[in-house]
Amino acid sequence: MLDRANGALVREIVCGEPIWSAPVAVNDRVYFATLGSKVYCLKPDGAIAWTWDFVPEVLKFTGDRWSGEQWLGHKKGRVTWRDQFLCTQDIAAYNDLIVVPSAVRRSFCRTWARGPRSG
Repeated sequence: MLDRANGALVREIVCGEPIWSAPVAVNDRVYFATLGSKVYCLKPDGAIAWTWDFVPEVLKFTGDRWSGEQWLGHKKGRVTWRDQFLCTQDIAAYNDLIVVPSAVRRSFCRTWARGPRSG
């Protein structure tokens, strides 16, 4: 996060994977998604308010998302195109609705004071 007046680094957010989407700002929050479809919600000072992760929430997978071996074990040897999870486009936001465009489906999460809810 950069200071808008002078461009100096104010806060660094370690996500563990590349940030893929452009950030969107709605209702005093900034949202962005990583390549692996983790959504981050930031407070105005850059602190993380909450995160939402497509892979455990929607695909019900809690292992290492980048491990083919773990995916095969989770899917009992059959991984299909429907199991893709990469955030392939920018996220979108409107009021309390965040849209996460992953590879083969769109996920929606509504934001609440304490965090998101899938829907």
